[in-house]
Amino acid sequence: LIVLISPIWSEKTETLFEKLSWKEALAKAKKEKKFIFLDAYADWCAPCIWMNQKVYTNEEVKKTLREKFISIQI
Repeated sequence: LIVLISPIWSEKTETLFEKLSWKEALAKAKKEKKFIFLDAYADWCAPCIWMNQKVYTNEEVKKTLREKFISIQI
């Protein structure tokens, strides 16, 4: 099941989370005067899947994270 939905949640959250190293995220956050939002996840983690499907797809959440944070996933 996780293998089947994996592409679905990564598409939904792909634009929210930047593909940056920690060092790059720190530099960008400093330059843009933003905080860093770090989401640590695992493909097998049920709460992680729920967050990707229900929370990170919410337009208000995405707007807030984009305005105030440099968001990365590891």
